[in-house]
Amino acid sequence: MCEVCAVFGVSEHWSDSALVKNLSFPAREIQQARIARQEQLKLLGGILARYQLVCKDWDGEGYVVEAVSGKREIVANLQDLWGAAERLSGHRFDPLEGDLPVSDKHTTPPAHDSINA
Repeated sequence: MCEVCAVFGVSEHWSDSALVKNLSFPAREIQQARIARQEQLKLLGGILARYQLVCKDWDGEGYVVEAVSGKREIVANLQDLWGAAERLSGHRFDPLEGDLPVSDKHTTPPAHDSINA
């Protein structure tokens, strides 16, 4: 199947929460969705770089995951992205690892000791 046909008909995935919902003011929502998408790609880039992988946007509808070898896969959502990353890198991925990079907008949760203090 070609890349274009692979994405047609894909239903909205829960991880695409920034998609336009209110068509009354689509320009503002489209802009916000693009900003959120770029932030998401930045975070994914930090995670995947450890495994010599690159993640790029595919027309706002999917992702291209590429290895340094030149192999690549186009996927529709984050759920599929992790499988592609595993296939291309040969490593098992756990996107919930505790030591993943965090953007400047996020704060580190307090240590357990400071919660009880």
